[in-house]
Amino acid sequence: FVRLFGLLERPDVVVRGFKGASAKGLGRADNENGSSITRYVTSPFSRGLERIVFSFGSVDVHLSFYYMKYVKGEDIDLLSIANRYVDFVANLTTDPSVQKIVLGVYYSPLQDETVGPSLISYGSLTEEQSELVSGSKDAELRVRQERVRSFNEALRTRCEQRGITYDDINDEMSDAETMQMKDLYRDVSNHNIHVVWETTLILWVQKWKWFRDLTPPGFIQGLEDTLEEYLKTKPWAQTKHAAKQQELKMLINNN
Repeated sequence: FVRLFGLLERPDVVVRGFKGASAKGLGRADNENGSSITRYVTSPFSRGLERIVFSFGSVDVHLSFYYMKYVKGEDIDLLSIANRYVDFVANLTTDPSVQKIVLGVYYSPLQDETVGPSLISYGSLTEEQSELVSGSKDAELRVRQERVRSFNEALRTRCEQRGITYDDINDEMSDAETMQMKDLYRDVSNHNIHVVWETTLILWVQKWKWFRDLTPPGFIQGLEDTLEEYLKTKPWAQTKHAAKQQELKMLINNN
């Protein structure tokens, strides 16, 4: 989820993605990803560091929740995970001037009927287990989005307690009444829990002046090209390509 910031190609902007990494993992003392992050922020490479942006938690909320409940028969403790995640960030040894930013988890872009199949696609559940999910309230949109909101509120509260910046753009990305993510930010794949990089990145450019100041002239317009390249990797979704490209073009024209 953090890789979308990699669309801004600058030598002074370092993007590190940890595939399949969870917020829960960062709370463990022996976690490899946590150790890697710690080594980087304390290494000579981090000299001149101004801010660090963290984007973890989607695996926990959108995937691990179902694995714990429908495979292990246990409830996931999202509050504890949120607190330990923020504590990990707060405890990183950095210069006091370095701003630490924790991003909230994006809302689920899935329709109710694709939640079960999506969990199969990600290898989280078997077909039989996913059918149980599909027939439960856990697949319902409002239940899923409230889970995200609850986790994000826990992040926000802990960030305030630890003196860390919290931010999210779920209000901008979703319908205020239904909590459904707007098509503009949903992937062409019905099973994908990731958001569209280009349209989502524009929201962050709008929200963060410091990030906007890093973008070169024509950056937002150039996102049309990166979206086109991405859509080429999804040839089976040709009917959705034109609509997605048109949505981005309209968003760009309004900026």
